[in-house]
Amino acid sequence: MESRKSYGEKTGSKPFKGSPVSRETVSPSLVTTRSVCILVFTVYKVNREFKGQTYVEIVQRAVLLQNAFIAAFELMDHILERWAQLPDPSTSYLLPSILVFIEWLACYPDLVVGNDVDEN
Repeated sequence: MESRKSYGEKTGSKPFKGSPVSRETVSPSLVTTRSVCILVFTVYKVNREFKGQTYVEIVQRAVLLQNAFIAAFELMDHILERWAQLPDPSTSYLLPSILVFIEWLACYPDLVVGNDVDEN
């Protein structure tokens, strides 16, 4: 009778704890891109409108959205300042996160125009 083995035992790989990516393999590019993606996703989720919101929920959503925008643009300010100081910006590990943020902004031109958060 064949014994039941887990997937890791069948393939010979060790089971992992926590993140599937070990700390030795995480590049700075991946860390900054993940941070930008988390902030973009936060703005996206907070920006969604739901039917039947109370006044308190609308005000809280406006404050959350404003804070999410501030966090996203402050982080990108730091990334862009660091990127501008580099001797060869085209080979920078910061470039992928900058491109992700720029692509996201291109999808939402009303953010670029500068409409107030309360107007949304």
